[in-house]
Amino acid sequence: MFILAVLETTILPIPFELMLIPLLLRRRGLILPIILTALAGCMLGSLIGYSIGMFAFQSFGQPLLDWLGAGDGVSVFKQRLEDNAFWTIFLVGFTPVPVQVATLGGGFMEVSLAKFFFAMLIARSLRFAGLGLMVYVFGDNVVSVLQQYRSRALIGCLILLCIIIFLLVGPEGSQIVRQP
Repeated sequence: MFILAVLETTILPIPFELMLIPLLLRRRGLILPIILTALAGCMLGSLIGYSIGMFAFQSFGQPLLDWLGAGDGVSVFKQRLEDNAFWTIFLVGFTPVPVQVATLGGGFMEVSLAKFFFAMLIARSLRFAGLGLMVYVFGDNVVSVLQQYRSRALIGCLILLCIIIFLLVGPEGSQIVRQP
């Protein structure tokens, strides 16, 4: 579970819940240790993803943006992300948006490591604890409960993603994409 959590947070583009929920259902007496193991792996993977994002940006991301003439716009975007970094990373870490968006993006945009770490820790703790609680309360019916509310959750996540993008880019967003 630890290794799968590390991989899911860094490179695997599949929802971790597809692996976590069946294990929690099979081992209901071990819900807390399984969740803590998954959380530890997720946090290690988050730090690895953050490092990859930071290294990739410094090595070829910034020169590419400078070559495209968008280097100055990135500083505006970085400032917006820094202003809202905790909540942005928290929301991405909590919702079904692929968590790599937060891990790689946090490093890429050089978000404060403390903000990044605590936002990710709280978001993933709540997410995994919520899944554990659902398995504990609903038992084998947890899959049907999740399927019943899946479309509403997807719509809510899309709305949330739009709000995040608006908060980050704002009305002057065109300045980030093309310079005047």
